[in-house]
This record gives sequence, C-alpha cells and structure tokens, in this order.
Amino acid sequence: MTLGERNDYPSIISYLNEKFRMSRKTTSILSDSESEEEYIVEAIRRWRFNLRENRYEYYIKWKGYKEEENTWEPKENLTNCPEKLERFEKAMEKQERRLYKSKNPKSLTGFQRRAGFIQCIGADGPHESDTEENSKKPDKQKFYCLIRFDDSDFAEEVTMKEFFRHRPKEAFQFFEQRLLRRDKSSS
Repeated sequence: MTLGERNDYPSIISYLNEKFRMSRKTTSILSDSESEEEYIVEAIRRWRFNLRENRYEYYIKWKGYKEEENTWEPKENLTNCPEKLERFEKAMEKQERRLYKSKNPKSLTGFQRRAGFIQCIGADGPHESDTEENSKKPDKQKFYCLIRFDDSDFAEEVTMKEFFRHRPKEAFQFFEQRLLRRDKSSS
C-alpha cells in the first residue's frame, strides 16, 4: 500500500506506523485508537551501554516478530518482564557480568560497552606511560588504534590486541591498507 492509494485518516496512520516502525514497547504517537498496543518480550539477546544516551539498552526479540525486527530498548521499557531480565543477567559469564555491572560504564571501551564499530581511523605506538610490570621500560608490544563507535562523536583509543579480538577482519584490512600504502611510497 502506498500513501497515495488510500486517503482515509486511519490508513495513513497505519501506513506511517508501519513505514517508520517505532519502538515496540513504547506507545506509538501516531495511534489510530486510544488503546495501547503491548508487545511481548520473547527473549533478551544482548546488552550495551549507550554512551550518548547514558543508559543501558537491551536487544529484544519480540514474540511473533522476525529476528530482523528486534529493537534496542532501555531498561525502563522492560518493566513487565523482570524475570526475563534476571534470567539474562544470571546467564552471563563472569567476565561479561563484570563489565555489565561496572560502577563506571562510561570508562569502558566501546567494545566493552558493546557499542557498534564504525571504523578505525588511526594507529599509534607504545606510550611512555605503558611500562612493563617488572621494569621501568615501555611495553613495546602495546599499540593503540583510534576507533569510532556509533554511540560517541569522538574516536577512542583501544589497544590493538582488543581491536583484533573484537573485529579481526576490520583490523587486518586496516593494517593491510597501511602496509600496502607504505610499500608503494617506498618504491
């Protein structure tokens, strides 16, 4: 159905609601009736800390909807399924739970807070402040990458090791491009 085919008000509202699908749990502003449609949480798939919104969000699988229609929802939208949230938290591995329960989630790297990777924009060698534990010499193995994440306007410094662990394909592509560029300029 296209907007021009129907010119009665409820059809336009339905079309807009379908076209610009709003959050499943929140009430649609463009409601063609006074009754609130409630969506049922089938499962909580994963979590992230949204730095821009300063809140935890959960990737929700909605009952009766395909996986492609999952949405990120803030905790306050999940008030009618506390048992599912509790089960989700208990099922986390120890390391995952430690990150999730962080007292200062803003201090987590983009990968740790489960932000979406956008791109790597640079790399840098070891810093003077990176010293090996047993000596005062800089740790020569510690390199950093400047990474852009979808929940921040700024690039973040992440260790190369963490970049390769979380996004190996993109890390290899980034460094391969730099090596090829360097080889071309030196010949």
